[in-house]
Amino acid sequence: MVDLATGLLYLDPEEVPAISDLPQLNLHQYQQHDEMRYAVHTSRLWYEVALKEVERYGCSGSPSLRIVQALSVLTLCHSNFGEPQREWLFTGWAASIARCLDMHRLGSEVAHARHLSNRPEWSTFERRELGRRVWWTYVIRDWLGSWSRPPAITPASFCCKFSTENEANHDVIIETPTHTSSPSPLVYQSVMCRLSYIFYIYIKVNTHQNASKFIKALEEIEIVKRSLPLHLSNKFPANIDDEEWEATHSWITFQRFLITHGIEFMLLSIARTLAMGNIGSEQTRYREAAMASAMSILHSYLSPVPRVYKLVWTISASTVAAAVYTSLDILMNPQDYTPQKRQEHVHLLKKVVQELSKYSHVAIHAAKGSASIQKLLARLEQNFSMSHLSVHDILRHLTTQEMPSVAGTTGTVADGYVLPAHTIPVPTDGWNEMMVGHDMTIPHMDQGHIDGLLGPSDTWDSFMEFPTFQQHYNG
Repeated sequence: MVDLATGLLYLDPEEVPAISDLPQLNLHQYQQHDEMRYAVHTSRLWYEVALKEVERYGCSGSPSLRIVQALSVLTLCHSNFGEPQREWLFTGWAASIARCLDMHRLGSEVAHARHLSNRPEWSTFERRELGRRVWWTYVIRDWLGSWSRPPAITPASFCCKFSTENEANHDVIIETPTHTSSPSPLVYQSVMCRLSYIFYIYIKVNTHQNASKFIKALEEIEIVKRSLPLHLSNKFPANIDDEEWEATHSWITFQRFLITHGIEFMLLSIARTLAMGNIGSEQTRYREAAMASAMSILHSYLSPVPRVYKLVWTISASTVAAAVYTSLDILMNPQDYTPQKRQEHVHLLKKVVQELSKYSHVAIHAAKGSASIQKLLARLEQNFSMSHLSVHDILRHLTTQEMPSVAGTTGTVADGYVLPAHTIPVPTDGWNEMMVGHDMTIPHMDQGHIDGLLGPSDTWDSFMEFPTFQQHYNG
């Protein structure tokens, strides 16, 4: 049922079965020409059934690797159906089940408890490698997902090591044909491991919010971006030979698209936080950096890629965040935009809305996002100026259609942004919300521990090189 729900949701329109071939679910509101919408609703019903089955067996039965894997697959549906909170809830639940299976203790092949091999789940090398990769999938999801919530997994609580280079046959693990000279498909996941660790240190457990830590996070992400292997960077493909080579490795295009949006989304979220903070003369630089990331996301989203790429919720979320930021920057800083530049941005935003609307019936966040951008576009086309308002006031105005009183606005004005001088908003899932502080302590982690789990950069891949992270907490 899990595979049916997910597969039907992500099918291309021309591949969607006819309504007569799907279960007759008495969805009378959908006519014969609404096959795609009927399929989406069928997927939603199957998704709910799958969740009930997973909950029943996961709560009442013995811990099972199949339940952990099923919960991972269902994350492809949560946000598309407007249930993002389930992502956080089920990630914590799956991690708990995984711990019951000792997945977090799998270490590496040269350093793991030998009695674990007696468990059926970890009886072979391939199964242990699969377990390590599934565990790190949940670590990444926990550290990068729902930035406003505390992490459920800490680096000190597991010894599971991630590796892209070992004796395992990738064909067995991921069922993808590879060649000895080809980059490992797992390099993408190793990059996400590093990025998630940066966010864990500087965002998720950063109870002392200050500009210096956000700036450090930006620097670390930029280093990862500059150090990307060629096939995952925006410099590839550079010529026809590259395109022909990539055609034989279809997963590379998808991974590069995802990682471009992921990295730029992170840079945008942190840079705009700094741009709206009271950090003096550097605000302009971070505002420009945020705009550069926003433009990169928007242009990438409009590039010709397979439809399924744009059904991933992180793609839509990052695109909406970029479009909202771009619109707000124009509204709050009209003096910085010539009529021609303003018109170019408006034209770009209209194209983004049009593209997002294509997926509104499949992804709720795309529907809501396109509606929000359209409201902002209406103000832009009216040559509205909101330079005297804060971001929160503008968003409240768009929601309630009530213009706040200028006299009631408090705070300091910096580059068009009105913000109390003593706070810096933390990026929260790409939207302009404030992170609620959590009463937690940051463990004094030995840097060697996390480096040991991720592996030194020169062992990941011949064309990858990452920084050695500095001690993440100095009192």
